[in-house]
Amino acid sequence: MQEVNNLAGSWHNRMPVFKSYWGGLVLVLACYVLVYGLLLWLTDFIPYVMDNNESFSSLGHAYNLYHGDLLKSFGLTDEAFSPFPDAHPVIHSHQGNWPRIYAFVLFALGARSIESQIFITTFTIGIASLFFVYHYFARFSIWFSVLASIILMTDYILFAQWNVVTYRVWHAFFVFSSLLCVHGLSGSHKKWWIFLTALNAACLFYGELVFAGFVTAWTGLYTLLLYFRKSFKNVLLGGFAQFTGMLLGVGILFMQLSAYMGFDTVIRDFKFTLWARNEASDPIALKKMLMNFYDSLNVAFFYNILDGAKFRDIISYVKSFFMYGFQIYTPVFSLIVLISFILGFFIFVNSDQAINRPSRFIRFFPHISRRLDANEVIAFLFLPLFAFWVCITFNQSLMGGLVSQGIPEIGRYYFLNCAILSILSGYLITKFSKLLTLNLAKHISYSSKIVFITAVFLLSIALILRKQPSLYNQDMMRIWFQELSTDLPISVWKGLFIFLVFLFTSMSLVRDKIQFQVLKEKPFGYLSKFLISGFIAYTIVYILSPGYVYSGYLTRYAPFYVFLLNTIIALGLFFVLTISWQIVQTFRAYALIYRPVMNNVFIKKRLASPSFKLITLGTTAFCCMITCSFLFYHWFFIQYQYINLLPPTHFGFVKMLREPEFYGKSSVSNTYSMPFSVQTNSWSYFDDDFDYSKFALNEERGYRPLTNLQYFWFRDRKINPQYSRPELYICFNQQNFESVMRELTGKGCYKGCSHKRLVSELLAKRKTLLNHEIIKRDESVKDSWTIVKLDWNFPPYLGRFQDREHIHIKAKENKPDKTGAVLAINYHYKQQDGKEESASILEVFRVLVENNEYEVGSKAYQTTSVKGGEAEIELPLGYYVVVLTPHSNEMVGNKIMSKPFEVSEEGIRNIGLVN
Repeated sequence: MQEVNNLAGSWHNRMPVFKSYWGGLVLVLACYVLVYGLLLWLTDFIPYVMDNNESFSSLGHAYNLYHGDLLKSFGLTDEAFSPFPDAHPVIHSHQGNWPRIYAFVLFALGARSIESQIFITTFTIGIASLFFVYHYFARFSIWFSVLASIILMTDYILFAQWNVVTYRVWHAFFVFSSLLCVHGLSGSHKKWWIFLTALNAACLFYGELVFAGFVTAWTGLYTLLLYFRKSFKNVLLGGFAQFTGMLLGVGILFMQLSAYMGFDTVIRDFKFTLWARNEASDPIALKKMLMNFYDSLNVAFFYNILDGAKFRDIISYVKSFFMYGFQIYTPVFSLIVLISFILGFFIFVNSDQAINRPSRFIRFFPHISRRLDANEVIAFLFLPLFAFWVCITFNQSLMGGLVSQGIPEIGRYYFLNCAILSILSGYLITKFSKLLTLNLAKHISYSSKIVFITAVFLLSIALILRKQPSLYNQDMMRIWFQELSTDLPISVWKGLFIFLVFLFTSMSLVRDKIQFQVLKEKPFGYLSKFLISGFIAYTIVYILSPGYVYSGYLTRYAPFYVFLLNTIIALGLFFVLTISWQIVQTFRAYALIYRPVMNNVFIKKRLASPSFKLITLGTTAFCCMITCSFLFYHWFFIQYQYINLLPPTHFGFVKMLREPEFYGKSSVSNTYSMPFSVQTNSWSYFDDDFDYSKFALNEERGYRPLTNLQYFWFRDRKINPQYSRPELYICFNQQNFESVMRELTGKGCYKGCSHKRLVSELLAKRKTLLNHEIIKRDESVKDSWTIVKLDWNFPPYLGRFQDREHIHIKAKENKPDKTGAVLAINYHYKQQDGKEESASILEVFRVLVENNEYEVGSKAYQTTSVKGGEAEIELPLGYYVVVLTPHSNEMVGNKIMSKPFEVSEEGIRNIGLVN
């Protein structure tokens, strides 16, 4: 039997690990170039999944920094994009915006198109970020480092789509550069690492401050956990370097802002920003105050006003991980990976010191520290296994659906069956765990401490399985249950889940008897500190600013805790891989030893047991390989389906804005307008309520559109009349999960551009005040964009006299026979651009008077052309109204009706009747 153990160990030592650090790095970089090169090529170098506006804004900011007046902006981010010098600057005060500095360098070197900016940034900062990821995790295992890097770079929703955004690509860079700086403090050239740590922190804090706080808290806690017992001096040095960099980055920003708006105003700006994102108990009043404050300072501010108090509870905190994180990967895949991660972490942390050293719990209960036999283990695991079998039988709970949607019919023997399954499961677990140790003895003892922890894990699995559906957004169930499904029945998923739980449980019972050679010595110290410090840092930032975390990151699926989630997923898959490899190599060892015996026709009865073990191990090894293959297939299948549901070519129409038909033309949009400004090289502004079918008529100024000017980011907005007449209206709706649900089900709050009032009226060919025209639009089901050519040829209108009337009617003279009168008609013709009157139409209608009411006839009694503001008409006795339609050479104004009047023998008189 010793021969079997030695041979199995030799197989373990020959695991196919990357012997070369550089071999793994080449593989990772090759995958990166392939994935992102293909992504950029297929999208014509303008990828846009849910959002890539920040790439355009970085280019716009670089343009303003290159061409702007530093004496006006003081080097701050200038959000105005306009060819008029007086329009600048309108600064963004809430961060220094480090990414625009890099975009400015590229711009100065000649990268002046959005395509070149995205390409260069993706293959410089993006590659550097992935190198940092690989290099950091290589401390744990080269295999795991390769796996973690590939998982991260292929996460389409939470990472890949943002890695081609020239602003967000810096997030991964700063997270792992900060962590690597921490490790550099313990190596050679410590002074250089202190300098790099401070420089890295300065650049980080010259960017988005909430993310900077998250990374700094993460790095600080990681430094403390890593060096607290080894070298507290390194903790002090790391804290000093990070604090120095923070002071430098924030200090530069603070000095710039103070020069622009004054010290006291900077403090008020900081307070208002925190209130708007976290303490907005009265959002209407706060928004009014904010608009007055920022409008007077020419500061760009996004009015994402939230009351963070509603998110500051444990349920919202937990849901922030599941609803905006694990839900992306489908609940069933996330559950399997999470269980693999939890049990795997327990199995692999198996040093003899950790097992043999009595814990405080065992000191108080010494009788628990004894060894247990198989029957005692079965009895100890009965309750958690019973809970597990009860929960696993719910039809949709495993898939993330609400239990109420699929409760099985509980018959008379339901719980009895679960009890029998629990006893049988415990028996199989003990037998299989014995087999895994390559021990052919009749009896094997188990550590009561390990058995106790395993039972707790099984109970936790049952609880998670029962409660997990409430953590997900059930409105999106169609996406993960159908669109991201591999068309396998639920029973297959249940079988896969049960197999992995039983496999991990069996191995956890004997974890002190199995060695895994694929890992480096004590590798989990780094990863445990990485995860613990990361989750604590996220918790701190979440408690301090939940509104900002939700509005700025979670609801946008922007990269924040994705580095933690992807590490958990990679570890879960890595543990499955490692355990599978352990099973496969154990099978190979058995097969090599017992091959001569099995080929012998004189097989003795006592050799039946090894033969059965060989079959069992072979079957398990085969199932492990199938499980690993399926999990990896499912991961990449999810990403492929997301590409189909949320294609990266969503913003492809923006390229046509550089055509002569659109280039140089101003625009207004229903969304953030910097991309359209960059492409047309003209000014543009954002007005989500834009609707030029509604106008207010001012007697002195003419027609004025009823628009929302809260994002009218031009310094000369009050004195430049050109801003009131953009040449194009660009409707664009970003795709998201709501748009996917609308496309799949026809239901939901998402509405395409054809539902905008202006676009819908033009599509329906309704008569409007102005002759706008749809030039191009998305005619697919998505209905995501429309370009409208705006017409500003306003119609003429009639002004009012002092008595507030539009038309004055007087009797010029009566006929001698008193059968009628000659009337003088006076009116004020106006057109706000000063266009002359052509030939206005004056119509006279008879009026039927009855019981103090009147009704205007359907056909005009008399029609004539008038001009110059006065006219004469002759009418017989009776009741009449005059309708005047002003005309210019190009447009026809609205018809204006006079009050009803009577032509009598004495002259004319107005009659106060009801129509």
